[in-house]
Amino acid sequence: MNISLLKTGGIDYEEGIGRFVGNSELYESLLKSFCEENDFDKAKAAVEAGDTRNLFELIHTMKGVTGNLSLTPLYRACCELTEKLRAEDYSDLKVHFDTVYKIYTETVRTISAATEESDL
Repeated sequence: MNISLLKTGGIDYEEGIGRFVGNSELYESLLKSFCEENDFDKAKAAVEAGDTRNLFELIHTMKGVTGNLSLTPLYRACCELTEKLRAEDYSDLKVHFDTVYKIYTETVRTISAATEESDL
């Protein structure tokens, strides 16, 4: 895995490994799984359906996942959206979610690219 590329994408590799007691294989496996199994597409459907309750649950869950994986930019974006939803502030909800979704897609691209390459 290309650790430098992960860092460039805002992913704190060392902190992430630290959360998994130094087990880099487990951490890298979970990063790969994140790209395959997540709730962001479900959250996108919830936004489109106006289902703010389900959206809150999904984004709150992803806040925890992204925090545990040290996906820093995405974690921060999920925190902001979670607090907005918790306060029942739905103004510009689609705009805020689109920002989170954009960061999510960039994060997945970074992890995928880092998986294909390794540090030399």
